Amino acid sequence: MATNFISLVTNVLVARWTEPYNMGVWNIALLFTVYSPALQLGVLNGLNRELPYLIGTGDKEKSLNMARASYAWCLILSVLSILVAVGFVIWFWYRGQEKECYTSIAIGVMIVCSWLSLYFTTTYRTHAEFGRLAKNTTLVALVGVAFTLFVWRFGYFGLMIRAALLAILGVVALYCKRPIPVRPKWDTALLLHLVRVGLPIWFLGVMASFFMTMDRLVLAKSPQSLGYYTAAIQVGSFVSMIPIAFTMVLYPQMSHR
Repeated sequence: MATNFISLVTNVLVARWTEPYNMGVWNIALLFTVYSPALQLGVLNGLNRELPYLIGTGDKEKSLNMARASYAWCLILSVLSILVAVGFVIWFWYRGQEKECYTSIAIGVMIVCSWLSLYFTTTYRTHAEFGRLAKNTTLVALVGVAFTLFVWRFGYFGLMIRAALLAILGVVALYCKRPIPVRPKWDTALLLHLVRVGLPIWFLGVMASFFMTMDRLVLAKSPQSLGYYTAAIQVGSFVSMIPIAFTMVLYPQMSHR
C-alpha cells in the first residue's frame, strides 16, 4: 500500500511534466504491457497455486522442478518479446517515426522485464517472503521518485527512460537473494500441468484486464483526451491495489495450508 501511494504521487508528477498528447500516446503504448501477460497462458497462475500447495504437502522436489520449468518458460517469452520489440523498432525507424521508435524500445524493455518480475514475485509469495518483497518494491518506488527528474528535464523521452530503468531495477531487486535460486529447465509435462491448473484463473485475469482498460481503448483514438484522462487512470489503479494487496498475501498462504 505504501509502495502504491508513493507510485501514485510520482505518477502525478510525471503527468504534470508531460504534455497531454504525449501522455495519451504513452497510455496507449502501456496497453501492450497490460495485455502481454496473457501470453503466459496460465503457467504463472498455476505456479502461484501449485508451488505453495506442493511445499505445504512437503513435496519439495516437485515444487522446485515446477519453478525451474516456469523459469524456462519466462525466459522463452522474454526472448520472443525482444524479437517482437526489435521488429517494431525497425519498422518505426524505417518510417522515420522517431518518437514511436523510442517508445517501442521502452515498452519492449518493460515487457521483457515483466516476465522475470512475474516469476520472481510468485516465488517470493510462495515462501512467505512478503516482508522482503515489500521492501524490494518500496525501494524501487523510492528510486522512482528520484527518477522523476528525468521527466522534469527531458519530458516525454525522460518518461521513457524512467520507465525502462525502473523495470530493469525491479528485476534486479527481485533477483538478488531470491527465495528459490533454481536454474531454468524445460519440462513439457509440468508446464502442461501448470496450464491445466492455471488456465481458468488466467482467463478471468485476462477478461478483468480487458474490462478495466476499456475506457482507455475507447479514448485511444484521441491521445489528447486520453492524456487528460491520466489522473482518472492513476486513481483507479491505486484503488484497485487495495484488494490486490490482500490477495497477494492470502492466496498463497491458503494454498500452502
